[in-house]
Amino acid sequence: MNKIGILGYGKVGQNFYALCKDLDACVYVYDDFYSTNTNSSMIGVDEKELKKCDIVVICTAKESLREDFFIKTITLGIEEKKVRFYTECFYASYCLKSSIKKYFTHSLIEFLSKDTAFLAELKKILKIAFEDIPKVEEKVNFYDSVYTQNEMYFKDYTQSPYYLGWKYALKILQDYGLKKAKIVDIGCGNGAFAKMLYENHICSYTGIDFSDEGLKIARKNIPSWANFFIKENIFESKIFEKSYTHIIIFEILEHIHKDIEILSKIKPKTAIIGSVPNFYSQSHIRIFEDIQEIKKRYESIIDFLDFFELKLNQNSKIFYFHAIKK
Repeated sequence: MNKIGILGYGKVGQNFYALCKDLDACVYVYDDFYSTNTNSSMIGVDEKELKKCDIVVICTAKESLREDFFIKTITLGIEEKKVRFYTECFYASYCLKSSIKKYFTHSLIEFLSKDTAFLAELKKILKIAFEDIPKVEEKVNFYDSVYTQNEMYFKDYTQSPYYLGWKYALKILQDYGLKKAKIVDIGCGNGAFAKMLYENHICSYTGIDFSDEGLKIARKNIPSWANFFIKENIFESKIFEKSYTHIIIFEILEHIHKDIEILSKIKPKTAIIGSVPNFYSQSHIRIFEDIQEIKKRYESIIDFLDFFELKLNQNSKIFYFHAIKK
């Protein structure tokens, strides 16, 4: 039976493995690090078995590790034409698991053998599948669990992977004038960005979110602002009826179907500082591969002034933008 070799079983390798299993592909997983640090019997270290595979897919987002893995294939005598690179978690298994087969008319191994080294066609077809499938917005209990289980949300904002993006936003507010800025933070979550604003002496701030757990952390971190963190459903909130100089909306638009409706509620000439990612995650119902895709979706209702790309790793980015509501 034709077999796909997976070289590297970190987060990216596990994502590719999920795709292989959902497409009933025969695979051999090789990772000499993970095999000694997990109890998984499916991870092997038999170089001869890896060499027998018809296609070997190097799975990692790290460029340095990718080079190490590629050198390993050369050392093993694996032909370069058999090697492919899967560099990010492109497969949204959480919503495509039961429907992905209909997008592949041939076997996965045949598809991979005809694709480019960095699997451009595979990435394209997985994005099409993701956009086609109806997606359900995650409920509040999902976000509550995120805030209670992810240690990132208990760290100081200066330790956050989003810190440079927040500095970009703070600079915009500083240029406007911190004392005259009147801010609404939609989806304020655990209040990490709010803490940054508080320490920079912002005078007028309101944060809204529907997660009790997120708001609990926010109020604990900034006790004197406890009353400024409000539990509300963004779709029912009357917050848009009031006037503000700036609306903050970080990583909200990719989670909701009615994103355009929310932006449309903002009063004309209000400044908007927002962000959206370019990668898949369980709660994302859309992704934006580049700035052009962001403009295409929203430029009918907002005028973009500026963008800032925050690179999280080799492939994952968050696009921050400064705009004015038309």
